[in-house]
Amino acid sequence: MSCGAWAGAVACVAFVGFAGSPDGALVSQTPSPAGAVAPAQAKPSEPLAALYAESVDQDAKETILRVIAERGKTRLLLELFDAEKDADTKETILRHLAERDDEAGRKKIDEIARSNADADLRETAIRHIAERGRTDVLLGLFDAEKDADIRETILRHIAERDDAAGRKKLLSVARSDADEDLRETAIRHLAERGMTSELIELFDAEKSSDIRETIVRHLAERGDAKAIEKLLSIARNEPDRDVRDAALRAVAERAARD
Repeated sequence: MSCGAWAGAVACVAFVGFAGSPDGALVSQTPSPAGAVAPAQAKPSEPLAALYAESVDQDAKETILRVIAERGKTRLLLELFDAEKDADTKETILRHLAERDDEAGRKKIDEIARSNADADLRETAIRHIAERGRTDVLLGLFDAEKDADIRETILRHIAERDDAAGRKKLLSVARSDADEDLRETAIRHLAERGMTSELIELFDAEKSSDIRETIVRHLAERGDAKAIEKLLSIARNEPDRDVRDAALRAVAERAARD
């Protein structure tokens, strides 16, 4: 089988002629002039990396990346990621690192999620962290993050995890985060997870009229018996007229729908 043509080269790399060394480098077998196979000798550079570097075809590149990942060559994936300029290809490499799910890959994904200059790539890394159930890492990222959009992305993934640590964080953000928009986002996530009792507790402790109106709206959307009872109580007894009116509207609109 000739490796002169591109397709033949990919096939040769993918299926024959190479054995993995302990450090992840490949070893090739080189035919002698007489046609016999000479003893395996390590080449100075990784053949898969060389093929990748020479390729101008995106499909071929993705095939090589898949082969690299299937052979467990995390170190090579990391090197290719750092050298790659194309954003889509970097996302492909990142996906393979996530699927490998080994220590070196996780470390790289965490690093990208913390500080990569490409916001889209950061969000992809955060998604991979969430998909692997690493709530503790998400919580650390959230606490360290300054960018409001990235914090919202992390919070959404924390909410989707829906575990005890994530719910605790949602409550903390809903109670006292300095970003009022993010507080309202956390309240929405709590409502979507059916946490009516927690919403009522938040309402009773809250001082901001705007946040209290947000909670009223989400109680109305919940529409369970406990939520309706609280809305009726607010409509009757709330001293803040704007909040009271919001509860009255919510009850009326709920009754009209039902």
